[in-house]
Amino acid sequence: MNTPSVRQKETKTALKASDERAERGGEGTRRGEMCRDDSSLVDASAGQVAAVDKAQLAFDKADDACDRYHATFDAFCARSDAAHDTGGQRLAALIDFYRSALNDGRTLCLCVAFTGSRESLSEPLTAKVAAFRKAVIDWLTTVYEQAARDQTIARVSNPHLEARATLALLEGAQIAARAEEDAAIFDQTIALLSARLNPLDAGTCTPK
Repeated sequence: MNTPSVRQKETKTALKASDERAERGGEGTRRGEMCRDDSSLVDASAGQVAAVDKAQLAFDKADDACDRYHATFDAFCARSDAAHDTGGQRLAALIDFYRSALNDGRTLCLCVAFTGSRESLSEPLTAKVAAFRKAVIDWLTTVYEQAARDQTIARVSNPHLEARATLALLEGAQIAARAEEDAAIFDQTIALLSARLNPLDAGTCTPK
């Protein structure tokens, strides 16, 4: 019997958390409902799924969860752009966005979990994860472009490369914090990035 990898377990945990959030908010397909077509029905009373459809059902849930997560990020960007006047403030908001997904070091954000389980993802889902990461990098590029003008992040040179490095740092900080189940590890990992922010813009992401 194959033993699930740590990354597969993290992905399942992230999917379960995403499902629970969707159920509380009334989004998506709830457990116990019939889904897809007549050849792949979920028994509403027993929750049984035909074995031949189990893999497809898992993909459908992961696919929907990825779409919801991308929509959540798009909404975050819209709120941040409306609420904040400087590049430093927008970066501080993104740092808090990634930190809040940690749940004190017990969880990862969905796309970080998916990225760590890339070998088990379908090609369409891999493409969606790539599209999400591109969206983050594109938004971060505008953050650094603004910061280069308003001087609220120190030493900005190449906004696009800054964006790619920042996403990698945030993802790595989440994984490090999850490994030790300690959100303080996240703060320590991003401390040098946070130190580049104008103190007035740093907000809650100031290193602890």
